[in-house]
Amino acid sequence: MSYSCCMTQQRAGAGQAKYKIIAADLRAKIESGEYPVDARLPTHEQLMERYSVALNTAREALAVLRDEGRVETHQGVGTVVVEPPTPEPSPQFTAIMQQIADVAGEVRRLSERTGALERWQAESQQPLRQSGP
Repeated sequence: MSYSCCMTQQRAGAGQAKYKIIAADLRAKIESGEYPVDARLPTHEQLMERYSVALNTAREALAVLRDEGRVETHQGVGTVVVEPPTPEPSPQFTAIMQQIADVAGEVRRLSERTGALERWQAESQQPLRQSGP
């Protein structure tokens, strides 16, 4: 039994579901590069043996990673690590970015108006030319 498997059993005793612990362990290995993109993850049988869990627990762990978009399962190939999906910006982020764009546009308009006022002031302060003596 490997160190990570022993740790899995200890943490599972702390109340966290075994499939979540296995998914977290596999996720960490994917993120560290131990399982790079296009690498095959262990089979259900290998996970069952490595973590001393039932088939359904191994399946649930892989389902978590599949739902996160980290792996895909192909019949005859197994479970393969895929390029992580690009996260979509949250609605709050999108709203804030729109507000920033609106403020930037307003600052630009104010800057143009300030420039026009400064030019008008400079022109109005020039001495008037007197015609004739």
